[in-house]
Amino acid sequence: MTVLTIALDDALANKLQQETALTNADEAVVAQKVLTDYLRRQQMERLRQEVRSYTEAAGFQSEEDIFCEIS
Repeated sequence: MTVLTIALDDALANKLQQETALTNADEAVVAQKVLTDYLRRQQMERLRQEVRSYTEAAGFQSEEDIFCEIS
């Protein structure tokens, strides 16, 4: 496991402390979950951007159009 040290502004540090107090979780565990979630969202956004040209070429204007087509 790699150890990462980060600087948080006071407002973010307070939010992290509040969350850990509410959930009785370790700060490192909460930070790891948040970072994991962020990285997954970023990956999904990159994939959306990558396929956008293909879906537009196929006539789809939105994700809702695609959903309606496959449902």
